[in-house]
Amino acid sequence: MSFKEIDIFSLVKSYIDKSLDKDQYVILKTWLEEDKEHQKIFSDYLQVYKKYRQISFLEKIEKESAWLKITSKLNQPVSKSIKVKQLFSRVSIYKYAAIFIGIMAGGAFFYNLTQKTVVSPTEVALRLTNGTIKTLKTSEPKTILKIECNAVQLGSQLTYEKTSFDEVAVEYHKITVPYGKVFDIVLSDGTQVKLNSGSSLKYPTQFVAHKNREVLLEGEAYFEVYKDQAHPFVVNANKDINIRVLGTKFNISAYPEDKNISTVLLEGSVSLYPEKNKYNIKNSTLLSPGHMAIWDVEYRNFSVQKTDIEQHTAWLDGKLIFKDTPFKTIRKKLERKYNVQIVNDNLLLEENTFNAVFDSETIEETMEILSRSFGIHYRIKENTITLE
Repeated sequence: MSFKEIDIFSLVKSYIDKSLDKDQYVILKTWLEEDKEHQKIFSDYLQVYKKYRQISFLEKIEKESAWLKITSKLNQPVSKSIKVKQLFSRVSIYKYAAIFIGIMAGGAFFYNLTQKTVVSPTEVALRLTNGTIKTLKTSEPKTILKIECNAVQLGSQLTYEKTSFDEVAVEYHKITVPYGKVFDIVLSDGTQVKLNSGSSLKYPTQFVAHKNREVLLEGEAYFEVYKDQAHPFVVNANKDINIRVLGTKFNISAYPEDKNISTVLLEGSVSLYPEKNKYNIKNSTLLSPGHMAIWDVEYRNFSVQKTDIEQHTAWLDGKLIFKDTPFKTIRKKLERKYNVQIVNDNLLLEENTFNAVFDSETIEETMEILSRSFGIHYRIKENTITLE
C-alpha cells in the first residue's frame, strides 16, 4: 500500500478527533506496520499538528501540496530543552507517533486483511502459516490445536510437541499478546518463552537441521533457551539487533516505541550484534550474568552496565519495580499491564523520576498511591486515565 493510495491526512484527522471507525483503523494500522518510513511520516504529521493547530484538514487540498506545507513548517525552530526539577535533561516534543503506535498495539482490535477476521483485543491471537488468526482464550480449559502443527493450549501456555531437527520447509506462527495479559510458549526444541503485555513473537513451528533457531520479537520476553551447540538460538529484537545464545536465561525489552533495546542476562552468556551484520565474535558485544546491554536505536551502538536483575524481571511475577524511573516509562508500563490509556500533556512530569513498587494493586489503587505519594492528580473514565 503506497502513500498515494490512502488519504493519510484524513485518517489522522479522524484519529485526533476520536472519530476513527473500524475500517479506517484497519487501513491506518496496516499502513503504519508496513514500513518504518510510514511511521516517520505519521510522526512528523503529529508533531506539526501538536505545534501548529492552525493547519487545516480541508478535504479538497491535494495530499502533495498539503505535505509541502507541513514540511515547510517542520523547518521552523523549536525549543530544544527544558529544565526538570531534580533532573536536567533534554526533552523532545516529538513523542506522539510512539504513543500512537502503543495505542494501536493494544487498541480496538486486530485485523487480518486476507481472512477478514476480527480478533478481540482482550485475547491472545495466534496467526497460523496460512494467515488465519486463531483466538487463544486463556480462561478456557485445555484445547488441542490441530491446524498445521501439534500444539496444546492450557490456560496461558501454548506448548509445541518436541521434534527433531529435520530438513523441512519452515512454517511460522506468530503470537500476539494484548495489553493486560502475559503468555507462555514452549517451542518445539523445548525453549521456554514468556511474553509480556503488548508483545509478539514470530517463530518456526519446527526448527530446521543445520540452521540457527531464529525467532523475531517485538516487545518484551523472558527466554530460557534449550541448549543445543549445533543450532545456536538467535532472537531478532524489533528487526534491529540479534541476540545469539546456545543455552541461557535472559530478558529482552524491545518495544517499537522505545528508543533503546535492553537485554538483561541471568545465566550463561549472549552475543549481541546489529541485525544487518553477519555474526562475528570479534565484532559482537558479549554479555555476562548480572549485566545489561543497551542498544541505542538512534545512534546504533551498545553500552553495557551492571544492573538490578529483579527490577527488569519483576513482571514475571506480576510486579513492577521502578528505581529513579522517568514517569513517561512508568506511564507506558502501567498502560501495558492494566490495558489502559494514560493521557499526560505535562512534559515536566514526563521526565521527572520516581521510585515505586507495585504488586497486586488494581489500576485504581495504583493511581491513588501515585496521587498520595507524589501529588499526581487524575481522573478515570472507562479505560482512559487523564492526568490533571
